[in-house]
Amino acid sequence: MVVLLAASCSKREERAAAKAAPVAKAALADDIAALRTEMEAREDAGDDVAAAAAGDKLVAQLRERKLTGDPSYASTLETYARVLFSSGRWKDAEAPLQEALATPRGTSDKVLRSSLLFQLGTVYSEQRRNDEAIPVLVESLELSEKVHGPDAYPTSNSVEVLAAVYDYAGRYAEAEPMFRRALRLSEKHHGATSEEVGRVLTNLALNLVYQDRDAEALPLYERAIPMLESSKGFERSSLAAAHRGIAQIHHKLHKLALAESSYRRAVEVSTEANGAEHPFTAMDHYNLAIILEDQRKLPAAIEACTKSEVIRSKVLAADHPYRVQTEEACARMRAVGARPLSKSPKRR
Repeated sequence: MVVLLAASCSKREERAAAKAAPVAKAALADDIAALRTEMEAREDAGDDVAAAAAGDKLVAQLRERKLTGDPSYASTLETYARVLFSSGRWKDAEAPLQEALATPRGTSDKVLRSSLLFQLGTVYSEQRRNDEAIPVLVESLELSEKVHGPDAYPTSNSVEVLAAVYDYAGRYAEAEPMFRRALRLSEKHHGATSEEVGRVLTNLALNLVYQDRDAEALPLYERAIPMLESSKGFERSSLAAAHRGIAQIHHKLHKLALAESSYRRAVEVSTEANGAEHPFTAMDHYNLAIILEDQRKLPAAIEACTKSEVIRSKVLAADHPYRVQTEEACARMRAVGARPLSKSPKRR
């Protein structure tokens, strides 16, 4: 699972851009302003679940009071979709992004449109709807290069997300140079030991794993971990991904105890970063279940698999490959666990 930013530029940069946008002559009601402030403050604090809950109320109020024609409405939907995505409500994030893209600002404001397309492509990619994600992200990247420049920070994030979707689509050779471009730009904008560089290193390492280049990937994961230790909120998912990646390599090398330890750390960090019912947390429970099954620790494996199954049944479509994979694995483990123990033959 490639971990990405939830928007095409930093949250504070986006907030500044949103404040510069034109606003309606009539001031919004106090409760609407308070909800907007709460959504943004909760997001800045890394509490995306609470931010999304405030966003639910805010957007409902704007629609009820027929304030959707305000020029700032598209920016509100952008922030709302971002916190929905970060809180794990991937399916819910799609509609507000499409609504925002259809507004006059979403059509004419190239900066905003690029960011909205970026987020929509990310939503599609996490649902493995690669054929829909790629053209959306290509348009986002083209717009970003035009309005920000080829080496700008928002452009680097668009490059990184498109690289991730190429990974998901199995187009690894196309993804790798894009990840390396994103790494170069991230080092330029943030410094060689920054959290942002750690995230890109983690994503590049996964690309190399997909290409069976584990020996090159492992030191990238190990290099990324200290950069990511201080991360907060949704961005801390990259730390979980780095531990997950190291575990996967150990698993391939049949170093099962090391793999289990890294998977447990991934579960811990993912739960801490995203909450107990986030799709990323479900992934780590699933991975832990498989390594436990391989070590014949069946009761613990079933427990971990069931946690993943419950989460994925809530947040993923019935035909999502990860949900199907988990249901099949849990059924297999339960079937083995239900078999009676064979009796030892009597001694003669």
